Amino acid sequence: MRSGFDPAPLRLWSNNIRGLNVPERRSHLLRSLGTARTSIAFLQETHFRGESAPTLKDASFPQGYFANHPTAKKAGVAILFACTVPFECTNTLADEMGWFLFLMGTIAGSTYMLATIYAPNARQHRFLRETLRKLERFREGLLIVAGDLNVALDPRVDTSRGTSSISTHCLQSIRAELRGAGLADCWRVLHPSDRDYSYFSTVHKHYSRLDYIFLAQEFLPLLLDAGIGMQGWSDHSPILASIKSPLFRPRDRQWRMNESILNDGPTAADIWAALVTYFTENDTPEVPALTIWEAHECAVRGHLIKVCTRRKKEQQRCTDELLQRIADLEGLHKTTQSDVSYKELLENRKKLRDILHQKLQYTIRKSQRFFYEYSDQQVTQLPEKITEAFRGFYEDLYNLPTEQSEEAGHRKDRRITDYLQQHITKSLSREAVEELEDEITLEELQLELKSSKLNKVPEGVQRRALTETFKGPQFNTGRRNISERLPPGDDNSYP
Repeated sequence: MRSGFDPAPLRLWSNNIRGLNVPERRSHLLRSLGTARTSIAFLQETHFRGESAPTLKDASFPQGYFANHPTAKKAGVAILFACTVPFECTNTLADEMGWFLFLMGTIAGSTYMLATIYAPNARQHRFLRETLRKLERFREGLLIVAGDLNVALDPRVDTSRGTSSISTHCLQSIRAELRGAGLADCWRVLHPSDRDYSYFSTVHKHYSRLDYIFLAQEFLPLLLDAGIGMQGWSDHSPILASIKSPLFRPRDRQWRMNESILNDGPTAADIWAALVTYFTENDTPEVPALTIWEAHECAVRGHLIKVCTRRKKEQQRCTDELLQRIADLEGLHKTTQSDVSYKELLENRKKLRDILHQKLQYTIRKSQRFFYEYSDQQVTQLPEKITEAFRGFYEDLYNLPTEQSEEAGHRKDRRITDYLQQHITKSLSREAVEELEDEITLEELQLELKSSKLNKVPEGVQRRALTETFKGPQFNTGRRNISERLPPGDDNSYP
């Protein structure tokens, strides 16, 4: 008897994504991971800062681990897990400056050691030596190391020019460290004589392979395939690999209608014609009306599946043709480095981004539908209604009932005073009180703006306007800076 499940390999995906602080880039990333059916994603250069990092997860990738730079939006690495991967973390080691992240855990009872590394663009051999020594003390189980090393391990085949600015001694030291750690380059193992690259320098006009996925040599029999993807919204190409795993996946998946097809005139007319045909052919005296009505749901569902499948295949065909054209142009430009082919390559990448943007709009509609379906009341996006709801909530929360007599009011005041004296045992010093009552200084405001999250500037104050104001010599104090830059009608008493 055929089982309802197939073996599911672990699909590894590693990429330098050059910053994820913009919501659109995070959406593109999660969509790219879903399209590639990624199981584990290794990310470099997230550019998240300390505790003010934005959220990077969705229903398909609910679990993630991060190592961020404490004060600046630079470096930063992360490892994301798909919802189909039951990863249970047992230990972590994160670099305090966001250069590497080690995870130890289990997947379906098997122990895995996962590491993502982003090496600086100088003294890579020293950084890698120190990092691999830390990894060796942390090592256990099946080891996978992925990341951007910022170095071509063999310049003769890993660069388009065949040379490298890094000295031969440093390259030999890096290769020796990797051999000592028992790590094998997955792509090079399966493509020993091929030439392909993951990064194109627009400044120096040459290609190089800087990104890798390494697997412990004793586990190489588990390696199924490895490849280098196409550059899309990042300046680095993703590195892909698949390995055998103890996981399984169901053969059948649940279908859900894409409501956007109803906005397409010809498609909507086709669906309406199918409904008319169904009721015309089946509305007979021999068949009860209730049966006809109940059966029409199955009939129209089958027709919708056919329509959606056809549309999906057409869209996928267009996307595949565009991807193939981009791949051909990348191969041509890697060989010739022609300005004409590079211009055409950029144009096709823009077309691909437009297609991804359309899919992003569909994702936004799904999110809106989710919040509408799972809320007790209808979700509104009108600011005045949102403000009214907040005002009503806090008025009900803080407005105490009015006492009927003066004596009752005094009793309530005494109860409040007794409660405060009983529970508040510390008081502010006079210096602290005076500091709280002082005007907000320009330095304090600048520090607060720098440490605030993106798009969290106080209402009525624009970051660009503040920056230009701070540079101008015509304003002296923080209070006058803001009051003079606020648009008419705002509360000029802030702060």
